[in-house]
Amino acid sequence: MNIKKLFTSSPNKSIEDIIEFTKNNSFSYHKLFDFEMQKFGTFTLKELISEYQFKKIKHEDIDIEPLNIIATSHHPNFCNTPIIQFYLDKEKRYKYENHFSKEQDFDYNYFFSNINRTDPFEVIKYYIVNDRYGNKKYIIRHGHHRSITAYFLQILDNNYRLKGAEAIEYKINWDLVNTKKYFNLFNRGEYFDYKKFEAYFI
Repeated sequence: MNIKKLFTSSPNKSIEDIIEFTKNNSFSYHKLFDFEMQKFGTFTLKELISEYQFKKIKHEDIDIEPLNIIATSHHPNFCNTPIIQFYLDKEKRYKYENHFSKEQDFDYNYFFSNINRTDPFEVIKYYIVNDRYGNKKYIIRHGHHRSITAYFLQILDNNYRLKGAEAIEYKINWDLVNTKKYFNLFNRGEYFDYKKFEAYFI
């Protein structure tokens, strides 16, 4: 599908077309969780990173795969709601329609070229963590609405990438993480429920 054509229609039609094309795709019904608040066993993901990260990398210009977005950094309005619902809610979706509107001061090339770095507000920002198999997962720090639109663009075209984001990447040493619920004197009953975590991206 030529996803650039979505930006040549009226904003409402663009949104309706995206809903129609993605409504039967399981990715449309994934939900984001709160990176700082959602407990997986006895840890939030933020707490797990604090205890078990062995490497921290700063990226100032990175291309991301939006379908690997799994969470938001303490933005509860984006949590535990099927992603397609953000477009279905007609009272709130005007914020997404702006991405497709020719009347707004918004260049749709934003989604297809490196982001304008002269304005820090325009830069979308993420945290990155690795799962047990080394796959990168993204947590939105800034640019939630634009990230949701980018997410739909990759549903429509799996080769799509959002260019020029900033990110802080944390490498988690999963070999040291207790992912089983059991209690002894050494782990004090602390564990990370990986199955619950994994349910957000499989």
